[in-house]
Amino acid sequence: MATIEEAKTAIVSTAQRMAKSIAYSREHLAGAALETAASIFTTANLWALCILFAGWVIGTVVSGPIGIAANALLVAWGLYSSYEILMELFKNSKEWAVLCYEAKSDADLKVAGAVFAKLFVGGLADILQVVILHRTFRSLRAKINSKIPPPAEVEGFKKGSDAKTEPKTESKPATEEGKAEKLKAESAKEKAALTERAKEASDAAKERLKEATVDTAASLAPVRPGGSSILPAVAIVGGVVVVGATVALLASRGSK
Repeated sequence: MATIEEAKTAIVSTAQRMAKSIAYSREHLAGAALETAASIFTTANLWALCILFAGWVIGTVVSGPIGIAANALLVAWGLYSSYEILMELFKNSKEWAVLCYEAKSDADLKVAGAVFAKLFVGGLADILQVVILHRTFRSLRAKINSKIPPPAEVEGFKKGSDAKTEPKTESKPATEEGKAEKLKAESAKEKAALTERAKEASDAAKERLKEATVDTAASLAPVRPGGSSILPAVAIVGGVVVVGATVALLASRGSK
């Protein structure tokens, strides 16, 4: 009599072979069929479906002592009741499931993968799309991935296809462009800082020139009869002339 542990080993190893054969089926899919497969076979979906397929084929098709133990394990996992709901899916995939269970080599799994691709484009894709959206499957998927996490070698379809087509040279141009943008931004920042400092220097120079002009004018300005000085007029005129010349000089230097 097969033990529960033996049944678990048989289910998991069969599920791994099934996942591998589905990966091989990618070689026979293209266009819309490949896009549909990528949307269905995420890692979580793929592993849950393979565990269900493996439990079904061992518990109902293989039968015998290992089948009885597998059914007992599926009951313990809370998965056995799903078979009535998923019977249409299993019925349409029996040929492939048996090939995977009996496979002894990668060559056998590649043959099973070709069979799966044929079934997939022949109507299995439509059934799978309905199944993965059903709340019953979502509940089963959570249980399966919690109790039996997918092995490292089991990857979703999308991840595998993306890894093949993703260009490896795109990051370099993006890096160079980023560097150029950074240098441009730094240059603009430095220019703005220089302009601000030049403005501050210009304002300070204006003030100093005004003070100097007023002082000079005060010492030289004649006094009108009656004691009043013509200092304000002279200071204003002189200050305007000198400051204007200084500002023009600073502006011409800043523009170089």
